[in-house]
Amino acid sequence: MSVSRMQALKPFHPGADRRWTGCTLALVGCVSALGALASPAMAQATEGDGAAAAAEASGDPVQAAADSDSWDGDYDLKYERRSDVMLSLTASGLMGFVSGYPNDVDKIDQPEFKAKTGAAPGWSGTGVLGVAFRDWLSFGVGYSQQSFNGSGHQGSAYFFLFRTEAYPLFNESELGKNLGFAITGGLGNVKLEKDGHTTADGGAVSMVGLGAFWEGLQAGQLSLGPALDYQYVFSEPLTAHLVSLGVRGVFYGGP
Repeated sequence: MSVSRMQALKPFHPGADRRWTGCTLALVGCVSALGALASPAMAQATEGDGAAAAAEASGDPVQAAADSDSWDGDYDLKYERRSDVMLSLTASGLMGFVSGYPNDVDKIDQPEFKAKTGAAPGWSGTGVLGVAFRDWLSFGVGYSQQSFNGSGHQGSAYFFLFRTEAYPLFNESELGKNLGFAITGGLGNVKLEKDGHTTADGGAVSMVGLGAFWEGLQAGQLSLGPALDYQYVFSEPLTAHLVSLGVRGVFYGGP
């Protein structure tokens, strides 16, 4: 087998081969995942087509037509509790625990500049606008603001956030139809002040959170109930734990 002069002189790059190998494995993984997701639908469609063929062979055209339409891609999906647009507002009491430093490289991690609130009571308000994809799954984006006081420090916080809400017990009971759990993430700022001076400033902080809520009271497309949320906030100069308990009201566009 002959090898051209350019091929013989081409340098060998092990890093490039590793990158190509990684890309190939990632592509194979994506294809496998898509195949796994599609297989139930394909199996259902195949089953429907087989039933339709059997009914047609037996001379029952009506049954054959019904069986061939046994899976319609969920276009005729019936919603019970929630669908379309979602708008929620939550007003809560808050307990915050914040410690940090001024957002100054010369003061971060210096004990004499550390500020702590201890247990700091306050309030929290959150609004979320999104979409209810199913009775048991919603996603939205929103804004949250908090205020609290502790150990002489006046604290304030705000976040731009995204929120995923799920109802994993929806098909189990009536209680499960209205019991939801949330995962929240976002970016914002937390700051402490004392006597008019900034004692801690998180700069651009990251926030992750968990929540639980119950839509127990309903009137048309409006629902109302208690909500419990926890948020962990972190950046290089500051960390915070924010726990809120309050009332959540939500409007759904459907069903």
